[in-house]
Amino acid sequence: MKRPWHKQRRHFCTSYEGEYVSDDYTDGNKILCEDMEVDHCISISWARKNGVCGANLQKLAKDPRNLKKTYWLTNRKKGAKGLHVFADTLPP
Repeated sequence: MKRPWHKQRRHFCTSYEGEYVSDDYTDGNKILCEDMEVDHCISISWARKNGVCGANLQKLAKDPRNLKKTYWLTNRKKGAKGLHVFADTLPP
């Protein structure tokens, strides 16, 4: 199955070198654009496993409220975990 399209890094950064953006998972800490990834707060994989499909999956993938700018390593650690599991790993 083809992955739904969603905004990528280039949609949030004008250049990749030396530009900073706010990390949505760490209360606005600044990260370099080249170290940033766009994460689905509710992961597409998790949504599929929990019955979301078709137009609803496309809608979730593109929903700006579900797209979070974050440090690449944070995104990798989160992976396809559900929000309730991932939230417990974030600093207070």
